[in-house]
Amino acid sequence: MKNIVLIGMPGSGKTTLGKMLAAQLGREFYDADDVLEAREPYSIKEFFAQGEDVFRAAEERTAKYLAQKQGCVIAAGGGVVKRAGSMAAYKETGCVVFINRPPEAIVGDVEINTRPLLAQGVQRIFELYREREHLYKKYADCTVDNANGVEDALKQLVNIAGEMEK
Repeated sequence: MKNIVLIGMPGSGKTTLGKMLAAQLGREFYDADDVLEAREPYSIKEFFAQGEDVFRAAEERTAKYLAQKQGCVIAAGGGVVKRAGSMAAYKETGCVVFINRPPEAIVGDVEINTRPLLAQGVQRIFELYREREHLYKKYADCTVDNANGVEDALKQLVNIAGEMEK
């Protein structure tokens, strides 16, 4: 059984939707950021203090570890698409789903002080979306629109999971 890997912007709903989907399907759920912090010697914030490349290397190690799981739901980090190796690992054993939520909707929800890349302020969300949108689309096997709330997005995810099992 393939994994379902959720990618998208910070604040797009990957973790919330991932937990809901896993519960509905009876699958295990993993938040890649939590797994990274449990397996690595530094927190995400500490990795970023050493440089984004140092963090992305740890993120790739985590992706390779999680890709070895079977039949689970994984919420990947928002910038995982910046490393081809991370995405290759996830695509090898999973269906990659882009959770697309407009930056305008994210701005009202996201905790800026818990996201190292957003420390520069809310305008950074718009910049990151412009920088990453093409990468999310490039790596995604399918896209879920999360502009109309989590219940609607969850229905789309359940349909995708159903199609995967056919």
